[in-house]
Amino acid sequence: MSGFKCEFGDQGSARFDALGAWCSAHLGDDFFRRLVDGRILKNNHLDSSVQAEGVQARLQLLVEQFRGNPEFLSRAQFELISSVPDSAFSELDALYPQTYPEGVPVLPPDRYRDWVVPVTTGCPNGQCSFCVFYRDKPFQVMNPSVIGTRMVNVRRLVNESRSGVFLGSANALALPFHSLQSVLSLIQTEFPVLPKGIACFADADNLSPKVRSRLKELAEAGLSHVVVGLETGSSVLRGAINKRGDTVPTEHLIRELKQAGCGVGVTVLTGFLAADDFEQHCQETRRFFERVKLDTQDRIYISPWFASDEGKPAQRAINEMAQMKATLQTVTRARVTAYSSHNFYYFT
Repeated sequence: MSGFKCEFGDQGSARFDALGAWCSAHLGDDFFRRLVDGRILKNNHLDSSVQAEGVQARLQLLVEQFRGNPEFLSRAQFELISSVPDSAFSELDALYPQTYPEGVPVLPPDRYRDWVVPVTTGCPNGQCSFCVFYRDKPFQVMNPSVIGTRMVNVRRLVNESRSGVFLGSANALALPFHSLQSVLSLIQTEFPVLPKGIACFADADNLSPKVRSRLKELAEAGLSHVVVGLETGSSVLRGAINKRGDTVPTEHLIRELKQAGCGVGVTVLTGFLAADDFEQHCQETRRFFERVKLDTQDRIYISPWFASDEGKPAQRAINEMAQMKATLQTVTRARVTAYSSHNFYYFT
């Protein structure tokens, strides 16, 4: 199940999924990208006036011009692109909320091109004062039969090969152990080739002892990368944002994941505290990573905080991100990367 790209000389180019539906297209001076939820970006801005059916129709006219010219277009590609009906996109639009009841709020930057399989909604904590994605959303675990159906839907929504699966949403490791085992087994059946494996978010404060004691079995079943929410290495400042103040459980979880054979990602925020607190935040976070020995397969994601009503981080948050990144790079072997969650879109 592979997508493909077609070049149409100086008239444009496009990338298509395995069934011939367009995913991105250069047409004239414009660049279009289709999101899994049905929205369209035109020249990197959401544009509700652009319809997916309209872009497909323009591309179908183009492929008709290049029909019979194997230098640009194979016969199989022509037939796939030409056979996509207008109704295909409205059907996908209707399928999205059935598959993702709370959407796909955010992914780590190195997992943007994963298949996202929803297994929970909401967050077990739900009270973090900084959170624009899950605050006050009740945590619910999906029924395994529902998860199986949604896996099939995911393959319909994202009909092309991808290298990994991400378990949505805020804390998939909060599932009971046997439910996690079952989900991982289903994924290995539905998505048999996953070079990047299976990843998820986790919070050390909301895992069962059974899950923590059997992480190695989950790793052997395909769990390859877990992203843990730290936000700050300061116990005092964590308590001030309605996370558990003690950082020791997070340290222990990271070590347990490493011992189990999982790669680890750790999220750190900037700009979410008073400016006077940044030095304490920065230095105690540095000390946290001095204690927790990450290696080159691990990542630290530094995310500049933004308020939901503003839509993008303030300049101070961006400046603090640069300073935090420079500080942490001196004490860890992990890759330290910017995590611009405000720019996240889940693309086809």
